Amino acid sequence: MLDNSAYKAFQEEIGAEAAEVLDAVTAMESWVHDNDPLVQEALRRLAEALSGPEARAELANISPSMALGIGAGVGCGRSLLWLRALLDHGGPMVRRMTTPQGEPGSETARATLFNRLLYLGRLQLLRRILAPERINDLKEALKK
Repeated sequence: MLDNSAYKAFQEEIGAEAAEVLDAVTAMESWVHDNDPLVQEALRRLAEALSGPEARAELANISPSMALGIGAGVGCGRSLLWLRALLDHGGPMVRRMTTPQGEPGSETARATLFNRLLYLGRLQLLRRILAPERINDLKEALKK
């Protein structure tokens, strides 16, 4: 689910351009722990535990603050992969994650996840605004 092989498959699924954007965003996130060998092993074990038919029940047992912490502690791409897994298998978990629980650290993690989504949305908008054909139109308008 979040291990290296799953993330590579996710990158292939979304295409090279989108994967490049996620990699660029992740490269700017100095606080993430994806490359730590202990985190890699924990992600591999988590993926293994959540890959069976009991995945929905296992996700229901994860506390919202832990789910938020996982999403905020990994890079942007893996975070999106985590959110997708939660949406696919643990719909109620997503509702609990987005509702303030008063747990320590959950507000920061929640803000991190939502800010990433906002940033990615803005990045896509900027890419359309700054597309070469629009830049040429802008240059022509400025000349007039």
